[in-house]
Amino acid sequence: MNLASPIRWRDDITSWDGVASGWRVILALQSKALILPTHRASLRSRFCTSRCSPAGGNPGKEFQLSGKFGVSFSLFGDLRFLSHHDMLRLFARSVRRADLPIAHSQGYNPRPKIWLLLPRPLGVSCRDELLILGLPQDYNVQELRARLARVFPVGVTLGNCCKLEKGRSTQPVSAAYTLELSGKDAAKTTGKIPALLDSANLGVRRFSKRKGKFRELNIRPYLSQIYLRNSELGFTLSYSPAGSAKPAEVLGLLDLDNLSNRAKLVRTKVTYSVAQAEQSQVNFDDQEILAKN
Repeated sequence: MNLASPIRWRDDITSWDGVASGWRVILALQSKALILPTHRASLRSRFCTSRCSPAGGNPGKEFQLSGKFGVSFSLFGDLRFLSHHDMLRLFARSVRRADLPIAHSQGYNPRPKIWLLLPRPLGVSCRDELLILGLPQDYNVQELRARLARVFPVGVTLGNCCKLEKGRSTQPVSAAYTLELSGKDAAKTTGKIPALLDSANLGVRRFSKRKGKFRELNIRPYLSQIYLRNSELGFTLSYSPAGSAKPAEVLGLLDLDNLSNRAKLVRTKVTYSVAQAEQSQVNFDDQEILAKN
């Protein structure tokens, strides 16, 4: 079939085996109404099969989710300036380099089933992050950890690797942050912390991209703890469906929100909740929420 020809019949379907670039041809033909709706679904399924399944066959069987594995890691150095989406791409490439068959979503644009439950603020280092991988088959956790350890880049340190039990949903509940202050900043912060704890309303202005304007928020319900020990500032933020606070907003209340302090901020610990018969707050290291192989 010559695409340059000005005359086409609606039932004149291009042979899929001879198509070199499926996306370009499908979009071109659909824009000219040359393919019937019943044929579009057929071409879409054949395109996804050839793209997602390295050995051919049905991607729904080869890439069906079998189990979720949790991988804890820490991140320091220049990699802390990667965005949330860049981190997902980094781990997706690491999984491919480790030769692990990751599960994919089904549909027109399959995506690997990789989750970072709590997006990390840009420039913030972390010691206790949780990466969840959806794999189409069971793996020994020691083998899985060994494969990932060989391909993780410098700046990412691999921690525990465990299989998560089926039927349980893991959600972040709180996160702890620490910041090493200079002597001058520590001196001016000492008197401000009691005032923050005694206040019932800690108002901040947050820009809403959806509404295109600033709005006033009270972040006091989300500030669980704040302290100053010597020159170390520490605070804990809680997360709920109602909302949360940002670390930069807490630093702004203390007049510490600048690029230098943001680059030194460390997220030290994240606590997760597991949805089951009885809700409980657990740590990722707590083996009670993990299935033992």
